[in-house]
Amino acid sequence: MNWLARFFAAAVLLCVAAIPASAQKGDRAITYGDVQDEVARILTSQERLELPLERIRAALKAHYVDNQGTVYWVGSGRMTPFLQRLARAEDDGLNPEDYPVDALARLRDSLTSTDPFAAAKAELYYSAFFVAYAADLKIGRVTPQRVDPNLFRSRKTIDVLRVLTELKKQRDPGKFLAAFEPKNQHYQTLKKMLKLYRGMAGAGSWPTVGQGANVKPGQSDPRIPQIRRVLTMTGDYAGGGGSAAYDEGLAAAMRQFQQRHGLEAKA
Repeated sequence: MNWLARFFAAAVLLCVAAIPASAQKGDRAITYGDVQDEVARILTSQERLELPLERIRAALKAHYVDNQGTVYWVGSGRMTPFLQRLARAEDDGLNPEDYPVDALARLRDSLTSTDPFAAAKAELYYSAFFVAYAADLKIGRVTPQRVDPNLFRSRKTIDVLRVLTELKKQRDPGKFLAAFEPKNQHYQTLKKMLKLYRGMAGAGSWPTVGQGANVKPGQSDPRIPQIRRVLTMTGDYAGGGGSAAYDEGLAAAMRQFQQRHGLEAKA
């Protein structure tokens, strides 16, 4: 879990611990209006907020206060599907440990029908981490300078207010993310191949190919069946069989494998 997620997890423990003081038996049930009012009070107060909220406070205020954005997460049933999406972050090429899934779940489970402050904080935290996940999905988590110090290009950003504005139009946050993720062919291919190779890893050990001299099309070699198995697993070969002959079907599969990996196709 990264430092921001750890910071949030600690903040949630403090927030949850404080809830019973304001959620006494006999209190009236809160309404969406109560939660909205509390959200506005939090965002317009002079107090500095917890870092995950403070860093996008201006956008949160613009959405919830200036634009009168409605309560999206609390009482909507959307929290759990979002947590499930975070837990499956690997499907998007991201690391689930970078997101405070357990802390967000505790915040959800701590909500009562009589505490507008806790509900407001939950609303804001879920929006903040939804925006964070959407940003990671859209532009990635890598800062160019960390890959190569000679790169001067800054990390891209997203329009947080626009994300929040568009999100409120979508009943399903998962559908929003599906529409928001990159649509270029490279990303979609990487995502497809990531799923493929993870499936291979889960299926068992990777077949190995023994060492030896190069084999050319038309020749035979005891390692050819091993190569067939590897190319079958990668989806490049569908010929089957255990022949030791390096035939044209296998050569075509090898060329496809080389091209997919940016290599010179010379099988």
